[in-house]
Amino acid sequence: MKKIIYLFIAIISLSCTKEVDIEEPVNKAGLKLIKEVETNLITNKTQTKNYFYSGDILTKTEEIESNGDVFKNEYHYENGKVESISYFENGEADGTKYFYYSDGHIKNSIYLNDEELFWRNTFDNLTGMSKSISGKLISQTIYKQENTTIDGINSFTETIYSPTNIILQKTKYESDKENNPYFEMLPSTYTERYLAFSVQNVAKKTMLNGDVYTYEYIYNGHKPTQVIEKLNGVPQSKTTFVYQ
Repeated sequence: MKKIIYLFIAIISLSCTKEVDIEEPVNKAGLKLIKEVETNLITNKTQTKNYFYSGDILTKTEEIESNGDVFKNEYHYENGKVESISYFENGEADGTKYFYYSDGHIKNSIYLNDEELFWRNTFDNLTGMSKSISGKLISQTIYKQENTTIDGINSFTETIYSPTNIILQKTKYESDKENNPYFEMLPSTYTERYLAFSVQNVAKKTMLNGDVYTYEYIYNGHKPTQVIEKLNGVPQSKTTFVYQ
């Protein structure tokens, strides 16, 4: 079972989309991301992700894997906020995630599939969250965000703990100064929870085991049109972004 978040990324078929007022325009420059093509530079396999809109509202993503598998996300909105996301794998329903808000921010998200597995994320403002299955705590995550330079490059550290306080994973993200390709595609109430940086791109990712991922972008204006991902200096993948 695969959940897409790249974005995030992580949508609803056009016939079922509600007419709603989104909190902000999808893209102030007037161009929307419509396709990503990612090529694995080790295996030379390619996967494609398409984005679909109703007017300025992102309604669906469709990811086609190199083996032909197709994963779709359909987004449902309520009062300008993401109310739920339905997931599909090769045409079969693969569960729905529901979002609940408090004080203008996502407080909880619940994932439910046909097997009635129950996931719940409880967010503590923007400082962390806990994850449970059927009411049983399985992990807690702490976020640490800081501005590291005067030119706006930020860092973000995500530490995941077991219920017994053992560190399961720790990742430090560092941003560049430009807009990421998903900027303003979805309401900020969603992106503030599910992207390391709501506006900027991830330029560097350092893992607990010492592995370092770097991301080298090519821009057209402030929009990235290509990124090369490297692991410890070795190219891993190339992604091309297409706008319209």
